[in-house]
Amino acid sequence: RVTMSSKTVKHTVLSALPTGYWVSGDTGLKQTCDMAWGDQTLTAEELAVIVAVPEAVLDDADFDIWNEVRPRLIEAFGAKIDRAALFGVEAPASWPDGIVPQAVAAGNTVLEGTGVDFADDVSLTLEEVENDGYDVNVVYARRKDRARLRRLRDQNDQPLYQQLGAGSPDQLYGNDLLYVRNGSWVNNYELIAGDRDNAVLAIRQDITFKLFTEGVISDDSGNVVLNLMQQDAIALRAVMRVGFAI
Repeated sequence: RVTMSSKTVKHTVLSALPTGYWVSGDTGLKQTCDMAWGDQTLTAEELAVIVAVPEAVLDDADFDIWNEVRPRLIEAFGAKIDRAALFGVEAPASWPDGIVPQAVAAGNTVLEGTGVDFADDVSLTLEEVENDGYDVNVVYARRKDRARLRRLRDQNDQPLYQQLGAGSPDQLYGNDLLYVRNGSWVNNYELIAGDRDNAVLAIRQDITFKLFTEGVISDDSGNVVLNLMQQDAIALRAVMRVGFAI
């Protein structure tokens, strides 16, 4: 995660590595090499929603409605970002293809059943990353795979999947295992493994909330959906600006 100072930011990444050469003899010439950097463009896009509640409902409620709404909106924004970044679903046009579409395009996929068992399929998935010269440090999975993972055993009948308790990420082959629980998962995939140091989530503006007691909410055609003053309603607006790059 990085913080953006403007709508568009150039994020510099290493694109060519240096090398060394053995010098032949006492008077051999030392060679030169190139090292290069390239830019990935991070563009902050706005994510927003308005929730309107009639004043009568707010007055009659026996709990703080807005305190219930705010955390749900944060979860909803997180799910929208996950779906766009992981799978490219409903992603802004300025964002790159999601992690999964890029992996599929690169041929970095393993069809379940390729290995001798599910554990072997997982190992082959990690191998796809390692063959490209990266180390896996995170695995993402959907919640329903937890039961399958609990049954995995190594050759010594020891669990491959370790649940370390509250506050600590679960482990799979020594890598952090995180479950995507917010409904953003695309069901035809079981696991996503990779080097998360090479994915950047850039925050231009973290989530802000603002209450409105007056104003008009309209649709894309200009039709009035709700007039807060005339219809005695209060609206909570949530706004966030975020960018993504691989």
